[in-house]
Order: sequence, then structure tokens, then C-alpha cells
Amino acid sequence: MIVLLAAAQAVMSAPAAPGPNLSPVTSGYSIVIARAVSQSDPNPIACRAANCTSWFLGKFDRARNIAGVPLPSRFDARIEMGSPFISQYVLAMIVESIGDGTYRVRAAQGFHYQTKLACFDFGDTQTLTPQPNGPQIIRSDRQICVK
Repeated sequence: MIVLLAAAQAVMSAPAAPGPNLSPVTSGYSIVIARAVSQSDPNPIACRAANCTSWFLGKFDRARNIAGVPLPSRFDARIEMGSPFISQYVLAMIVESIGDGTYRVRAAQGFHYQTKLACFDFGDTQTLTPQPNGPQIIRSDRQICVK
């Protein structure tokens, strides 16, 4: 069953060239675990490839705040994607406030089926100030993971 789901995701996801690098998130961030409900309203990101990503408007619910600025249990945020997910997923995310009352997902990770952890790359977390702490934060080498 998992193999079929993985194959379906591979077939349904369009490969995409990543968008431009954004400045690092330093403060005003949130680390949340939430369900990605839907993605719509893509805003294309200018790049020089034929298959560029877009900022989709993601709808999230069942949010649990892990660290940083608390978010409501339901929120909308722009998330960089090549195409929408084919089903709903629970993700760990670093979310930043844009300043105009909107949010943008800066990093999103799924949970490993064995460890039950979602781990962010060091580049996504090295500039976070203050560094996230709490009972659901686990440091592993240079990664920050959530459970």
C-alpha cells in the first residue's frame, strides 16, 4: 500500500526548479505541526527554467505550536511547491510572518515512518533567534527535529 502511495505521489508531482533564495528567518518565526488541507492560487516564481515553482496558498488546520510565535489552529500561508499535494499530509513547518498579516512557510518536513521525527536542515534553522527549545524539540547533529 505504501509503495502504491509513493508511486502515485511520484506520478502526480511535477518536478520543478526551485525559486530564488530568500533571506534567512531570524525572528518572528513559528514552528508548528499542522495538516496541509489544500493548496490553490499559485503565484509563479520567476526563474530561468521551464518548470519553475510557485507560491501556493496553503490552507492548514489542526496546528500545534512547537516553538516560536503561536499560530492559530487554522491558518493560511504561502508555500513553495511545484504542484499541489495529492492528499492531506501532516507536516512540521517553520512559518514566518510577512508583516502584512500573512504567513509564508519557509521549510516543511514530513515525519519519518520509523523515527516519527521531522528534521529540518541546518540551513533552515541556524539563524533562528532565539533558537527553538521545548519538549518536542530534539537536536541531532546539526539538525533540529520535532516529534
